[in-house]
Amino acid sequence: MPHENFIKKTEQESPNFEALISILDPLSAHVKEGRKFLSLVNHIVDFYLLRDIESTEDVKMPIIYFPLCEEWAQQLCEEFVALKISLLWGEGTRTSLLSSYKGCIYLPEKVSKKGQEALARQFKFKRNVVKYLTNNILGYPSKENEKCFIYSRYLSNEFHLTSKSQGHYHFCHDLMGNTFSTAKSMILLGENEKDVYDHIEKNDGAVKVPNIFLFIQKDMDGRNTPLCMQMQRSTINEYNEDYNTGIHNVCFFVFSQKPYRLQRIYENKHKFVERLQREKVTETRDFISFTKEEMDYLFNRKESDISIYELGYNNDSELHHVKDAFDFMLEDIDIRHEVKLRNQLAISVTEQSRAKIKRQTLAQNPEANEEYIDYFLQFIRNKYEKDLSSVLLEWINFHQVAVVLDYNVEPYYKSQLKDFLESECGATFVKFYTFKNFKVHKEKSVFLNSIAENKILVLSMLNHCTGHNWAIYPNSFDQYHLNSGQSVLQVNNRIVFDPRFSWYVYRYAEQQKILLNSNFRIKYMKSGISIPPKPVGSEPKEDEDEQDIRSRQSSGREQNRVSISFGPRQHKTLDENDLVICRLGNDMTIDTISGLMRNFEEPTELEIQPLEDFYQPLEIFVDNAERKTGDGETLMRNNSKYGLSDKEKNSSREMWKILLEHRVAESSEKDVYDEIMKALLPIERIHFVSFKRWLDPSENSILPRSRRMQKRVIEEYLQIEGLYTRILRHRKSRTSTNTEGKNTIFRTFLTHCLLEQDMQKAYMGLSYEVRDYLNIADGNDIKDIVDLIKEETLNLKQIISIKYDQK
Repeated sequence: MPHENFIKKTEQESPNFEALISILDPLSAHVKEGRKFLSLVNHIVDFYLLRDIESTEDVKMPIIYFPLCEEWAQQLCEEFVALKISLLWGEGTRTSLLSSYKGCIYLPEKVSKKGQEALARQFKFKRNVVKYLTNNILGYPSKENEKCFIYSRYLSNEFHLTSKSQGHYHFCHDLMGNTFSTAKSMILLGENEKDVYDHIEKNDGAVKVPNIFLFIQKDMDGRNTPLCMQMQRSTINEYNEDYNTGIHNVCFFVFSQKPYRLQRIYENKHKFVERLQREKVTETRDFISFTKEEMDYLFNRKESDISIYELGYNNDSELHHVKDAFDFMLEDIDIRHEVKLRNQLAISVTEQSRAKIKRQTLAQNPEANEEYIDYFLQFIRNKYEKDLSSVLLEWINFHQVAVVLDYNVEPYYKSQLKDFLESECGATFVKFYTFKNFKVHKEKSVFLNSIAENKILVLSMLNHCTGHNWAIYPNSFDQYHLNSGQSVLQVNNRIVFDPRFSWYVYRYAEQQKILLNSNFRIKYMKSGISIPPKPVGSEPKEDEDEQDIRSRQSSGREQNRVSISFGPRQHKTLDENDLVICRLGNDMTIDTISGLMRNFEEPTELEIQPLEDFYQPLEIFVDNAERKTGDGETLMRNNSKYGLSDKEKNSSREMWKILLEHRVAESSEKDVYDEIMKALLPIERIHFVSFKRWLDPSENSILPRSRRMQKRVIEEYLQIEGLYTRILRHRKSRTSTNTEGKNTIFRTFLTHCLLEQDMQKAYMGLSYEVRDYLNIADGNDIKDIVDLIKEETLNLKQIISIKYDQK
């Protein structure tokens, strides 16, 4: 359970909040189950919007990161925030709703049934809102000449669909507009960040924009929405100074459905704080996130069936001194992989296992005190027989058992453990896994781990290492994600694992408290995160095996290999995470090898082809496209309208720089600079010294850095056709992209375009990086590429057999 202060805060509901919930409940399917979640959102928004603001105060840019969300949480949050701010902030929307409500439904002639239903929904919404407005329940202390911005891809789609279709209605259409001239208090932003700055510049301070709400989305290639990522503190402050915009809060909302992982919070905090707030991560107090227990509470989830058994000892006993001596021996002798030895010691449940441990220890250090070793191993034997065996017998209860161990435990110890669990603890079947098998994959909308059994016994220790560039997941501390019906018994063998384990527990809680130290949490919950007492003694050094796990994962060497046969002398071996095209009947998809082995009971019914088969045809296409663009650039240089001399036509210098020099020769550097920059927003401009570099013959840049500057200089000012800009972008992308980046581009393009029917949709989902590298201008270009490589390369083969390689 979360801390009581967290629970108390989410249970506090103001009349405003209760009214908003009553309005939203008939319109959204998840209001009741998401009420505690929305209450927390409401408190966070109020914390920033209702604070006392001093004239010299810097803009606040809170980043609210919700981990482990339900899939409907972001949409519900977007609707709630839109409803709350539209109705509570400013008079524009309130006045519009009150004046447009007639107390009855007007149905135009020949309106369709869907149209009638949409009008009925609109009437009920307005009637409900007007009831609370006339009772004076909804309201914020704001002025008439204030508007707020919101970016939400979902709300934008609903707004435009309601505008175009009589049979569709969403309440956001009555709450907000999409231009600054709207009478509404809320303005819905588009995808282009330039639109935001255009709004601000043209308005020039006549109407204040105190609050901006941005719901971060990901595009097809996994990148966050450009508009949201461009909203940086330096830019906002500049617009406040230059245009008196009055922005006080820019609130970023980020959602994740993935299983809880402390390192993910660490990485997101660093990414968003450094990119948006431009603060030191250690100093920011406006990154707000939550523990797993808090997220489970918000969404009314049942606690996972995870039991922890602490196998410990009395620190005051004589054994404590023996253990200290044994630990010192482990750390002092030349054993590079201390954690491996401790994990093997933790499953040394037979005399044979303990004898092998003793031989290994003495082999490493012949001067070790054999008496101490014998005493310690005897104590372990007694604890296992007296305490652990009965716990395991009761929990296993004659079931099949999955045993999770560290990846490098030797087979001998596994064999001895298997015999013990089956003969002494009632296990009907034992299968071994590593922590890696707790890693989840997504099937439809459900996250699943890769463990088949329902009973899972964890007997090894693996550190989380949050904050390191080699942090490990899954591990012993981020809670495991279980499939339906699964239960876990984790044995924390303090006799063997300490002092490491106690230090790991302490550092995990400490890191969590540091990451979640927002002003909002401190004010209302007094942190709510407890840290265990600091362990006595010095902290053990980092273990080399743990770093090796991370490096193996990064390099891909830990992936399982899969052998596939397509017939006699037709075999292929692939990594389990390699992507393939799959065809079953008339249906075609793209999936990983491990995915198709999970998702299809009979993979031999499939025809497949590795996606990498299409990389070389794409490479050839790009090479041919580059030759064509080179010819196109030559034709442009020879066009008489640009007035290039023969020497300039054959020069290696970029044509746009030559033409820019022509303009400078006609006037001056400063005049040309001013002429170019005056059409740009402040955020888009460059310094004069940067402009002068373009005129330096030794400067070899292909293009201005930003796409807006490219368009302004080349197409608008120098009047060169847009095809030239595309040619240069393609050439720049080719020269600056390494092999890994190229393969990523190919993979992204093929994954999203190869089987897509709507080419314009595919085009809109691709990043500029992919478009530039493949020289794509629109959906037709995508169709040409796909048709070409499909015709030349598509050759799916029937699977005859498929199996994992034996390690």
